[in-house]
Amino acid sequence: MPFGRGDRSVIGEAYEFVYPDGPRDAEALAVDPGTGRLHLVSKGVFGGTVYRAPKHLDAEGPNELEAVAEAPGLVTDAAWTPDGTRLLVRNYGQLVALAAPGFEEAGRMILPAQQQGEGLAVDPTGEIFVSSEGVDSDVLRILLPDELAAALAGSADAEDDASASDEGAGTTTDAPEGTSVGDEPERWPWLVGTGVGVIALVVLIRSLRPR
Repeated sequence: MPFGRGDRSVIGEAYEFVYPDGPRDAEALAVDPGTGRLHLVSKGVFGGTVYRAPKHLDAEGPNELEAVAEAPGLVTDAAWTPDGTRLLVRNYGQLVALAAPGFEEAGRMILPAQQQGEGLAVDPTGEIFVSSEGVDSDVLRILLPDELAAALAGSADAEDDASASDEGAGTTTDAPEGTSVGDEPERWPWLVGTGVGVIALVVLIRSLRPR
């Protein structure tokens, strides 16, 4: 889709994609700034998959995606860093950095509590923003902890360039007071998966009761 300042009416070119392993739920779509390749991340409860689209897209027929790496669970959005070395993904509670080209985990942080955290964006300077569903919900600019900032920079030397102020480090701008970040394990997929399992079990037991 062409974009820019001012209002305009355009007709976007549509492409059909198919997954190599059957239908998937996916909310995250990101374009590698270096290669222009599209990447999708599926939204599995216990973990998803990073898929890569073909280099040349065919508007006439289906384009088969390629599964290239595993991803965290319940990913709702993704965005590349400006240098194309890291794919950032988020779920309802955490931000995870995946290092290209193998998409190994390079670091993670706890995100501030939001009504329903969904959106993720990175601007050309590398600033990271997250958003939530809901009318008049806030867009938050994220201040990365030193360790994750170094991981995104691709070098431990990036820690020297991080903010010298310890106060507020590891917190988010405009985030609720007391919001913290760290290396806590990812709990959301397990909590949601457990809840779904319990509900399914209750429904099954009820359906087996004699009437």
